[in-house]
Amino acid sequence: MGAGAVLVAAVIVVVSGLLLHRTRFGRHCFAIGSNPEAAARTGIAVGRHTTVVYGLAGALAGTAGFLVMAQLGAASVTAGQNDELSAIAAVVIGGVSLFGGRGGVAGAVIGTLIVIVLRVGLVVADVSSSWQVIAVGVVLVAAVFVDQQRLRLARRT
Repeated sequence: MGAGAVLVAAVIVVVSGLLLHRTRFGRHCFAIGSNPEAAARTGIAVGRHTTVVYGLAGALAGTAGFLVMAQLGAASVTAGQNDELSAIAAVVIGGVSLFGGRGGVAGAVIGTLIVIVLRVGLVVADVSSSWQVIAVGVVLVAAVFVDQQRLRLARRT
């Protein structure tokens, strides 16, 4: 990844972190993620807000496509194919709950770095790509299990 792509990614991370943790928009995102019905009862326009979030997600996906295209030097339909599991594993490892309402950008970045180190380590160890996917899946299942245990412990206290 070139220096320009890293700079673009860093700017997106900083802006996203500020947007989520310092604005009303971010508080509404967490509220809707925790309990959409309760968020609607407090006056949040859940449908409109969700549409805006999906629009932002689409714009970020397009930006990611441009960054991958810049890295490869050509457009490829199959670039990034099957990266969904790694993306989900990265954010869950970083502390984002699959059930909504918890998480942060910094944790997602740390989780991404952990998944990248795992993948690169498996490539260096000459592990086949199918076993790499299995390893990431096992890490994802372990992260979800730890998240569930953390939620159970928090409910008890």
